[in-house]
Amino acid sequence: AVDVKDLSTKITIKDNTMNIVGITPEDSEYFSVYGVNANGFISGLNIENNNIFVTGDASYSYGIQLGSYGALANPEDIVISNNNINVDVGDCVGEGIYLDNPNNVLVEANNVTVANTGDFCAYGIQVADSAQYVFYYAGYEGTLTSPRNVLIKDNNGDVSRDFMVYAITALSFGADGYDPDMAEYDFNMPLCYQFDLNTTIANNTVVAKSKKGVIGIGGQIYNMTVEGNDVTAIGTSAADMNTGDALGNHTSALCVQFNAASAEDDYYIVVKDNKVIAKA
Repeated sequence: AVDVKDLSTKITIKDNTMNIVGITPEDSEYFSVYGVNANGFISGLNIENNNIFVTGDASYSYGIQLGSYGALANPEDIVISNNNINVDVGDCVGEGIYLDNPNNVLVEANNVTVANTGDFCAYGIQVADSAQYVFYYAGYEGTLTSPRNVLIKDNNGDVSRDFMVYAITALSFGADGYDPDMAEYDFNMPLCYQFDLNTTIANNTVVAKSKKGVIGIGGQIYNMTVEGNDVTAIGTSAADMNTGDALGNHTSALCVQFNAASAEDDYYIVVKDNKVIAKA
């Protein structure tokens, strides 16, 4: 519906109602639709008070996408607030809000509902880290960092499906540039230490349900705080599943993975004052 181009600055998308119906063309195996799509070096983007409805069966269906995986850019100074996002689709990947390598981002007071069918993942709010991938596998030598300074607070999320559900997730491996001496380094460890990642997930209300696996709030990250959230995660067995997601396939209300072997004393993980209901 709304496409924000590379190198855009000081953009406000506000008070709109968007109805998107995704239909995958017969000659296209992978096809994506979005309420708002912003790719490239974006700075100063505000997405506020919109009603976004996505239906259909496009291969990938997003309410809001900020950066695509491997896009070689750090969108910065982003506010996504007070939006109503409903992604109710068929046999395809459904995502409410997707953010790749964001720097300085606030996701606040949004209502996000996602439902789909078939053997496809459903995501409520996802923060992805493709910086590690492009440095390690593609040998990219430009300027790029993992996500940092991310605040996700006061959102309501309801994500349900038949397959694997991820309600709120954040990845940040701490990459902050290409180092040729790290060429054979473990992919799950940061290429360079970066201490100001600062991801906080606070005071969100999350309901995640699946006939298989569920992660209510999850992170594979350094310097993360998960505090004051109300999480309900209802799933069953995730055995014999393969989603390809770095967080894996299982049922957890809270799942924070931290590789202490690669960390220094300045890294931290804080999980406190959360209300959790989990059934598997």
